[in-house]
Parts: sequence; C-alpha cells; structure tokens
Amino acid sequence: MKYWLNNKQIEETMKTQTQISRSPSHTGPLLSKLGRPALAVGIAALFLFGVSAQAQNSGTMRPFKVQAIETASIPDPGGLTGTFFLEGEATHLGLFSGVGTYAVTGAAPDGSWVQFAIEVTYTAANGDSITLAGTTVLDYTTSPAVGSGTWEAVEGSGRFEGVTGWGELVSIYNPGGSDPHAEHWASGSINY
Repeated sequence: MKYWLNNKQIEETMKTQTQISRSPSHTGPLLSKLGRPALAVGIAALFLFGVSAQAQNSGTMRPFKVQAIETASIPDPGGLTGTFFLEGEATHLGLFSGVGTYAVTGAAPDGSWVQFAIEVTYTAANGDSITLAGTTVLDYTTSPAVGSGTWEAVEGSGRFEGVTGWGELVSIYNPGGSDPHAEHWASGSINY
C-alpha cells in the first residue's frame, strides 16, 4: 500500500487538526459546495478511526494503530449518509477488510469543514473484528483535504469480544487525479 505521509507528518497533522475537530457544529447547505463523492469519502475515512471507552477487561491497555485505504464509498440519496469500504493493516488485527457508515452532523456555513459521525468494523482474515465509532472533522481548506477526530472501540468479536479503547485519527482525501481515494490513520489504545 502507498501512503502519502510518514509517521512524523501524521503526528503533526493530528496536532494541527485538533483545533478544527473542536470547532462548534454548524449546519448549512454543504452538498452544493462539496459534492457527494468528496463528502462520502471524507466521512468514510473519519468513521474508520473512531473509538473511546473505559477499560472493562482484565487485560492491559495495548497500543493500537491502523493504516487503511478507502476502496469505495457509496452515498445514500441526499448524500448526508452513506457506506464506505476499506482495506489495510492494524496492530492486533493484521491485514483487514472494513465496512463503515457515516452521517454528516455539522458543517461550516462556508463549507470549509464538515463534521461526521462514523462507525466502522475492521475484520481480520480469521473473522475476528473490532468496531470503532467516533466523530471527525474534514477540513476542505487544505489540499488534499485533511480530517481529524477521535474514536472509541464499541464492539468486538472473537479474541476482541468485550474490547474497549480510544484514540485519535487522521484522514487524507485526494479528490483529484486519476486515482481519487482516501487514506486513514488511527492511533490509540485498546483493551481486550
């Protein structure tokens, strides 16, 4: 997989985007400014990385990192919700495939940023899965567009049953060129 940013760039982007993700929610006409493909891909990326909870298991907190590429995004009629698909690699999961949903929860009146609620399930080759939920903000004032937010582990299966955890995420959306796609990175801790 080809990733646009190195680890240091990802960390710097996560720090600078924190301010955007803490902006108050606004609603307004955003589809006319953003378009359905940009909206769908941005939301999918952001949902991919959501999770935050208190540890419930007797295990210890473990570092959790995700790198993923969005392979498809399908907006629902109206474009404010949709489904996205991913593939990537994560600690504790290895290579995975993923499917998630997104919903627009706010936007700047000028269309410069959009806030999404996301939920994504990552499934390992053996069928074990982790589901993350969270909130992210996609900043359209940068090129490519950059998203950041937080995630919380909300469900797991197999060895991840009862998983808890939380962390931060960063997404890059490249709408131009012959290969439009989104890339996602998440880091945090999980307990299972």
